[in-house]
Amino acid sequence: MGLNAIIQLKNPTQRWIMTQAVSDKGESFDCAETTQQTPISCVLPSRGTYEVKLFTNNERYGRFDYVGALEFNRK
Repeated sequence: MGLNAIIQLKNPTQRWIMTQAVSDKGESFDCAETTQQTPISCVLPSRGTYEVKLFTNNERYGRFDYVGALEFNRK
């Protein structure tokens, strides 16, 4: 059973947000459906360090731009 990392962002311009997690083992997976709403919940399936990358776009589909990342540690 995984634990959730919760990401709370201000999104006043209602941009679409896509999240992708990468574990310290190199496994990559999408955290959630593309959304304009927060908080965003990302399941961390096992112990380790995860980098959750954030991407945004003005539209739900298309090319998303990388805007930053957050690091989470599951113990």
